Amino acid sequence: MNENQLQMMNVFGVEGVGFMKEVVFTGFPGFIASQLIRTVIKKENSVSAIVLAAEMEKARREADEIQRLTDCGPIRLMAGDITKDGLGLNDEDTAYLKDKEVVFWHLAAIYDLAVPREIAWKVNVEGTRNVNRFVSELPHLLRYMY
Repeated sequence: MNENQLQMMNVFGVEGVGFMKEVVFTGFPGFIASQLIRTVIKKENSVSAIVLAAEMEKARREADEIQRLTDCGPIRLMAGDITKDGLGLNDEDTAYLKDKEVVFWHLAAIYDLAVPREIAWKVNVEGTRNVNRFVSELPHLLRYMY
């Protein structure tokens, strides 16, 4: 790992967190989440992504590519939807996250200003409210970025 990558990890709160077990992302396989995963992933870290069901195939391809390029372990892809209570996660995935020390990156959003207001509000406002509620219930949350 080069010095630039180590500096980025310090900025993103990864280096120096001695007990980190899981880095969780929303917004994958989007560009920002994909690039951040490539930056912060280390072999000893476990990474999960909450992915819309409609994006799951694209997410699998992107996760495979990240694994190939970084030689990291598997990226856990969890079907979910931030506009739903509990982020639309199944009981197994919810329990998995509650059993981990978590660094959570909320990156899911609609960035296109041309979408109807109701859709943008549902995802960007209500979705973020749901993520805030969900992470507040994680017993071992180390850090939350949104």
